[in-house]
Amino acid sequence: MAELSAAHNSLQTATRPAKACDVALIDCSSSEFTHSNLQGTDMLAMTQEPSASRVRFQPALPKPRAKSPDPRSLEDYLSRGTVRGIEAKEHLFAEGDAKSSIYRVLSGALCLYKILPDGRRQVIDFAYAGDVIGLESGIVATYSAQGTVATRVSCLPSAILDRAAANDPRIAMQLYMTMARNVDAMRDHLVCVGQRSATERLVSFLLGLSRRRASLNGGTSIVELPMTRTDIADFLGLTIETVSRTLSKLKAQRCIEIDQGTTIRFVDIVALEALAEGEAR
Repeated sequence: MAELSAAHNSLQTATRPAKACDVALIDCSSSEFTHSNLQGTDMLAMTQEPSASRVRFQPALPKPRAKSPDPRSLEDYLSRGTVRGIEAKEHLFAEGDAKSSIYRVLSGALCLYKILPDGRRQVIDFAYAGDVIGLESGIVATYSAQGTVATRVSCLPSAILDRAAANDPRIAMQLYMTMARNVDAMRDHLVCVGQRSATERLVSFLLGLSRRRASLNGGTSIVELPMTRTDIADFLGLTIETVSRTLSKLKAQRCIEIDQGTTIRFVDIVALEALAEGEAR
């Protein structure tokens, strides 16, 4: 009888319904379970205990971010600079400041000038969107850079670009070409200021702005002046009265139209080009 009772109890245990705690006993060696039931789950580890096979899940580790490619051009380096905004009349740097960065203008405009010993100001250039400044030699700035309107620039430490030029001939050549273009522009300006009349200087200046706008946005009939009449006068070696009077004369000759004092619309581009070359109208 004892043997029959033991056999009866064993039969009940084998045939009773499965409980929730028994569901965790899974045969992990089954390929069907691995490829179907666990599909889409980050299963990083499985452990098999002597009593039963158990599955242990762990959260997936974050994938390492791909490194950005190394800069391969001057543009790549300048695009990684820190963006800084300055307001109109605010200085980006002043003459005599220690040089630490190279700057590329993103928007707006800068007036680059020097102050003479007697207090007079000479504007040596304007920097517009796309221009790079701060490439001059020396350890201190030889001129001041002031915003003529709200301006944004990208600032890159000079040491980074110096190392790049020393290690990569392509960067060195691009820097050389940038500086060569700056030298060409300065020579043209020297001829303009030294030999041309007031009308020729001003018209050449307006046409230069027009060509620049055309290269960036297309179209040459409208020029926005992001600087004052005083800035233009100090750049062209004229007085503010001469600048205002010459603009009024060009308007009276129907060569240009002036809207709110800052927008110049070219009406007769052929006549303007002739005036720039010294041909009397």
